[in-house]
Amino acid sequence: MLRLLAVVLTALLTAAALPGAALGANPDVNVDLGGAGDQFVVKGAIKLQPGERAGTLVTIDGPITVPRGAVVRDDVLAVDGTVRIAGTVRGDVVTIGGRAILEPTAVVGGGVSWVSERPQVAPGARVADGVEKVDADIDSAVPFLASVWWWVAVSLSTLALGLLLLWLGPRAADAVSRQMRTGWGPAIGVGFVLALLLPFVAVLAIATLVGVPFGVGLLLALLPLAALGYVTSAWVLGRLLIGEPRNRALAFLAGWAILRGVAALPVIGVLGFVVASVFGLGALAWSSWRARTIAGGPEAPVAPAI
Repeated sequence: MLRLLAVVLTALLTAAALPGAALGANPDVNVDLGGAGDQFVVKGAIKLQPGERAGTLVTIDGPITVPRGAVVRDDVLAVDGTVRIAGTVRGDVVTIGGRAILEPTAVVGGGVSWVSERPQVAPGARVADGVEKVDADIDSAVPFLASVWWWVAVSLSTLALGLLLLWLGPRAADAVSRQMRTGWGPAIGVGFVLALLLPFVAVLAIATLVGVPFGVGLLLALLPLAALGYVTSAWVLGRLLIGEPRNRALAFLAGWAILRGVAALPVIGVLGFVVASVFGLGALAWSSWRARTIAGGPEAPVAPAI
């Protein structure tokens, strides 16, 4: 059941991400779930043939038909679709917003679970683990779904921001990664100081009343600065794994994927975001200061005019 719930979440996210125009042009969208014989159809039907063998079957807004003689090795899931079984399903059958219809020759090795419409089980049909209603506790699911959507939103936003900055300033990105190869200590120290100093300055400015606009503006700028530091950390980490002169975008994606994987962990994800933002902001500030120091070094002496 836990595996089926993961499939449901993946199915719903995929369905939400598919453009409506594309679905209108091609109503049957098939996706390979990864196993041999698995079928995942968005806005379309799955109809097996007698004697056919399949893996996991999943539909969103479409029916599933398993005729007599057909065998499904794993589970069957229908979201807003009817499931008609006359053959064999060795796993579970789950319907959400639809009905399961088991004909007399149907054999289900697991159980039949339903959310809104009670299954029709004909005399002679065999269900090993019985038929049960799944109580969907929406209130308890809201925090989980909200956290998933927040993770997706932050992931897409940071991905777009990092690739955009990398496209706009590839040489600046290279300068930061090269500077970090000499040591991360100064970047960590500078980032820690900035993380404490900027909020303090903003609150102090607001307390003076005269500096309220500046303080409010600085507080509002902390979130974009944190995002900037986060994608910088992803770039530095990715470049550490995939060194020059290999593709910049590939290096950023490697670091970004690691950080977003950490972000999916409870508690640790929040801590990882803070640490990455602080370090990235410090890396940017330290690299900029070093670049200005080198550029503003002593000039070569000019020969006196004769």
